[in-house]
Amino acid sequence: MKVIFLDIDGVLNSEEFFVERTQNCRYDEYRKAGYSPVLSRQMCSLDSVAIAKLNYLVSQTGAKIVVSSCWRADDPELQELFAIVGIPHYIDITPYHDTRHRGTEVQQWLNKHPEVENYVIIDDDNDMLDKQLDHFVQTDAYKRGLSDEDVEKAIKILNGNYRT
Repeated sequence: MKVIFLDIDGVLNSEEFFVERTQNCRYDEYRKAGYSPVLSRQMCSLDSVAIAKLNYLVSQTGAKIVVSSCWRADDPELQELFAIVGIPHYIDITPYHDTRHRGTEVQQWLNKHPEVENYVIIDDDNDMLDKQLDHFVQTDAYKRGLSDEDVEKAIKILNGNYRT
């Protein structure tokens, strides 16, 4: 199994995304469409362009998604949110570690899942373990979050074609 460890803020959204239109405009649209206040708040923080890029990554690799973001605290609402916005193949969340070190949390999840043959960590922060750096794609939280270049690098990592 291939796994994408997914952060959300700075990956599926960005400063550029938030400057384009206010969250209030997006929120009001989702509320008018009948979504709950919680789902509306979450949905207005996700960039459909970045979601499309994530879905392309999944389609090219067959990878499953494990959420490593602080958004994982909202699970199972996160499952509903991902279904609504069209993020497929979400299977789990990483555990919480008292250090709140992302790389340690990813490693704890990997230790419990020996069936993982390859993985990529997509995050705008770089708090990974040294041994995870060849599996890490760092996004730019200020520009568009998940970029085409990030997706291509992640595809190469997951398909075993990436060399540093």
